[in-house]
Amino acid sequence: MFTLFAKRVRQFLWALKYGRLLEILSKDIYCVGGFSKSRKAEMIFNGKRVYIGPNCNVGCRIEFYSSILIGPNVSFVGADHVYNDLGSLMFDSGRPEMKGIIIEDDVWVGHGAIIMDGVKLGRHSIIAAGSIVTKDTVPFSINAGCPSKIIKYRFDDMKMREEYLKNISYRMLR
Repeated sequence: MFTLFAKRVRQFLWALKYGRLLEILSKDIYCVGGFSKSRKAEMIFNGKRVYIGPNCNVGCRIEFYSSILIGPNVSFVGADHVYNDLGSLMFDSGRPEMKGIIIEDDVWVGHGAIIMDGVKLGRHSIIAAGSIVTKDTVPFSINAGCPSKIIKYRFDDMKMREEYLKNISYRMLR
């Protein structure tokens, strides 16, 4: 009971300081400023340390792992429309089944990015602000554009990647 009260007091003080609502979904999962979620949306947290920025839109099932940063105004788009049905209008044709989005460990998604249904964001990858992600990303990649493409890697040298993994491994424990 006391921990719930302490949590609410922390939320209130944080909102006073920063002028917006902070929702603490669990000990290590924070949502700033609220987000909209469709009725078919589901958020599954398989790890720790997830930060979701303000005004995000969740339209499908998302599986989060550890140490994830989601910037403000990011949209997780749930499904497309069936547009090639000869017997009906697009408005009446329905939608295909949703596959969901997987966000692996140590991923950063920048402001205003759009992540489409069925995408897996690989470990240690970065999605640049304003990007539209339509395909899976490769671990350690930095992706940008519409549709997003790899523009570079966080560490070009394999030894640097191994050193990075060795240095952060204790923080990634779930």
